[in-house]
Amino acid sequence: MRLIAFLVVGLTTVHAAFLLYSLYRGEALLAGADAATSVIADEAREASRRQLLWMLGGVPFGLLLAALALAQIRRIGERTERVARMARRMVEGDVEPSPVDPADRDELVEVERALNEMVTRIVVQGRHQAAQHATTRVLAESETLGRAMPAILKAICESLGWHWSGLWTIDREKGVLRCGDIWHAPAPQLADFSAMSQGMTFASGVGLPGRVWASGQSAWIPDVQEDPNFLRLPAARKVGLHGAFCFPLPAAGGLIGVMEFFSAEVAEPDPALLAMMDAIGTQIGQFVERTLAHEQSAQKALALGEVHRRLERDFAERTEAGRRLMAQHAATRALEESNRLDDAAPRILQSICEALGWAWSALWVVDPDPNVRTLRFVTSHSASGDCSAFAEVSRGTSFEPGKGLPGRVWSTGRPAWSADVTVDPNFPRAPIARQVGLRGAFAFPIWCEGRVLGVMEFFSRHPAEPNEALLAMMGAVGSQIGQFIERKHSAQAAEEALRRSQALLQGILPAGVAQELETTRGVRARHHENVAVLFCNTDGFAAWCDGRDPDEAVARIQELRNVSTTLRHQLWGV
Repeated sequence: MRLIAFLVVGLTTVHAAFLLYSLYRGEALLAGADAATSVIADEAREASRRQLLWMLGGVPFGLLLAALALAQIRRIGERTERVARMARRMVEGDVEPSPVDPADRDELVEVERALNEMVTRIVVQGRHQAAQHATTRVLAESETLGRAMPAILKAICESLGWHWSGLWTIDREKGVLRCGDIWHAPAPQLADFSAMSQGMTFASGVGLPGRVWASGQSAWIPDVQEDPNFLRLPAARKVGLHGAFCFPLPAAGGLIGVMEFFSAEVAEPDPALLAMMDAIGTQIGQFVERTLAHEQSAQKALALGEVHRRLERDFAERTEAGRRLMAQHAATRALEESNRLDDAAPRILQSICEALGWAWSALWVVDPDPNVRTLRFVTSHSASGDCSAFAEVSRGTSFEPGKGLPGRVWSTGRPAWSADVTVDPNFPRAPIARQVGLRGAFAFPIWCEGRVLGVMEFFSRHPAEPNEALLAMMGAVGSQIGQFIERKHSAQAAEEALRRSQALLQGILPAGVAQELETTRGVRARHHENVAVLFCNTDGFAAWCDGRDPDEAVARIQELRNVSTTLRHQLWGV
């Protein structure tokens, strides 16, 4: 018996040594773990010690109890090692829970089960934090709503493992929610649910989005297929959607919309997740508000920029119109203050150049000899820079119809424009123009009595695109000059007619009466006994004169004068 007892004690001692070895091996595996892990390890060691003391106390009970103790010790060592390895994986970031047999009820199994629950909570919290971080990152990196909203929906779904999401915005005019951006997992059947959602609207309080809009609070449905207020129930059953939650997007001016998420699994309410989604909704609402304000500011800036550009164009156009009017008024004043075109032309050239900011101008007139059909140079004006070489070449040049800029205007009778005379193939003076720096040019005709009497041309030191308004105004100036010439011709003709009429009257009337008429523009009444007065029809006389050549009419009147003189001598001796 002593031998048997010795063997039992020996075996028990060996088994106890093995148990101690297992305990210290677990402690080695737990080396470096954090405080929370150490607490779990302490509980495991305490349970192992109790088991060890129990085994040591059973030596008197015999070899059977020793064998049972050995098996128990082995199980304790294995579970201790498993708990230690699980704690090590938690430290290293591997937080997947391990399977636990529900039938196991010993203390180490309870520790392992508590550890699994902790791991599960860590996994869920990690997913929540990943969703929040992904949303924050999208909001920080996006500049427009069009880019941010789909990315947020995708980030939340992928982080939480949900399958469908949509953004519902408020249509203020209609008073309903409309589905805008959508994201769903790559499943063809979910596209049908998306199409149905985008074709629907929700009033306040109707459906999941409408309930959140009405209350302003997040909402959770564990299984939409069991919710009588879920209007898209047939479609949800068809595609297999169950769990759902929805949260509002608040802003300073009130809600701007809601976000809705669906899972293919039944999902019990998660208050922590809803609280986090409320925070995310506030972030999104603030982002939308800032973005809309920025877009409105950008639109206002664009509108102001457009207004500024329009004002600049209007100012430039008004300035240009003012310059054109100044040029036209200056030309009119020069014509009014001059008696001849030769006197008015230099002033007109100068005033137009100064008003428009052009560099050089010249007047060309048609040669009066009908046998010589050319334009000849009359005068020029240089407003800026040295254009003497160009003026000298122009002075020695004449133009036939259609030749050069003046010739083109003469032949067409219309104003013409050359954006750059240095590259104009029909501009013979191009080399000298390039030399003195003259580029853009325009010219207009001077009309008088139905024909072109001359051409005025103007030059700029920069290329100039055609300006139809300027050409029209210059055409009017040319007409003014033509009218001026016609008036001067009419005045000269009237003066010549008056001179000839006075000479005729002086030849017919007595010298004293003719002298009085010429001096006083009238004749004082006198009484003459031997004077006869002849009245004649002046209208008929005018018609008679119009039907005859002036020289012939004068000759006939002179014959009448001679007859009158002969009769006077015969009758009165005078």
